[in-house]
Parts: sequence; structure tokens; C-alpha cells
Amino acid sequence: MFIGAFDVIGTFAPQHYYPFNPAETIVIAFGVLCAAVLCVEFFLTWYQVGDDGIKSHGVLRRNFHLKWEDIERIGTKPPNSFYREYYIVVEGRGIELTLRSWLDGLPSFAAQVIEHVPEEKWKDARHMILRYNEERWTERNAS
Repeated sequence: MFIGAFDVIGTFAPQHYYPFNPAETIVIAFGVLCAAVLCVEFFLTWYQVGDDGIKSHGVLRRNFHLKWEDIERIGTKPPNSFYREYYIVVEGRGIELTLRSWLDGLPSFAAQVIEHVPEEKWKDARHMILRYNEERWTERNAS
């Protein structure tokens, strides 16, 4: 009897003309748009390592060029608890560049650092730089 009363009340309730609540639709569309922007930023941000320095190109972040002479320190960050990956941190001219340890170009980066940056500036990351340089040497001599 109690449930039947809800059926009677429901027949007098105003009917919705929208299949979805407009506020919910706006919130969902905003979430999808934010996710799309983050995906574009993730896939279209890249770094270029060369004889003159490191260049960064991004969609949302500002592009910059950090010359080897301008680098003040190269260090490491400990791994976070989820991914268990190390980070190489490059600091110079007020720019802090964090490189993840799974990037493909780290052996080339290590070779350029050894060639162009004085060792006292990268002594904190010495073990990682030498390891990636050794990987590059192994890749070249394996073929």
C-alpha cells in the first residue's frame, strides 16, 4: 500500500523533457574536455637533445632552450611509491626540467652531458648518467 502511494504521486510529478540533466551533461563534457587536453599535452610534448643544449616543445607549457653552459646542476629524484622510476632533474636559468627514467633518448642525453657539462655539475646523478652512457655504448657496438 505504501509503495502504491508513490505510484500515484509519481503520476502527478512534472515530466522531464531532456533525456539527461543539463547540469550533468555540462559536467561530463567538461571532464571529457580536460582529459582530452591532458592526453594531447602528454603525447605532443617532446624534448630535443643536441650539441647546443636541450629544447622543449609543448602544447600547454612554454617552449624553452637550455644551453649546456647554462646548466647549474643535474641531480636525481627518488622514485615515487607507485611507478618505481627515478627522475633526472636538470636545473638552469630558473628552469627545472624533470626527465623520467623510461625516456628513449636518455642514452643520447647522457653522452651529451658527459661531453658538454663539467662533471662537478652532474656528480649527484653520476651513477645514472654513466649507466645510460654505457647503454648507448652497448647499443652501438652490438650491431
